[in-house]
Amino acid sequence: MMDVHYESQGYNRISRDRVTKLDQSITKGIDGVYEDAGPPPKFIVAEAKYNRSRLKQTKSGKQMGDPWVYSSKRLEKALGEEKLLELELELMKNPECLKKQLFKVKPNGKTLVHDLDKYGNTK
Repeated sequence: MMDVHYESQGYNRISRDRVTKLDQSITKGIDGVYEDAGPPPKFIVAEAKYNRSRLKQTKSGKQMGDPWVYSSKRLEKALGEEKLLELELELMKNPECLKKQLFKVKPNGKTLVHDLDKYGNTK
């Protein structure tokens, strides 16, 4: 659902691992990274949660907070070295080119998207 949402907004998924089935084993890390050459933000880092599930506290800080996103090579694992370098160069030119979002799916299928701050809190 998350991929369909962002693709309908003009973004392309650039992260590697993709969950396609409900019974598929999950991978730890960033759920999705998307890119759009159009208007800002150029990149979206997104985390999907179902119903009442929340972003968790981890050893590196709150999930989707800057320390969590940038530690443990999460972006490199999600994107690969070449795409990560492209994103980092873009960030140096324009710090506003990246947005972090929480994508929530409710039991009735309704979806909600929340912007996140540098601490992983909804704005």
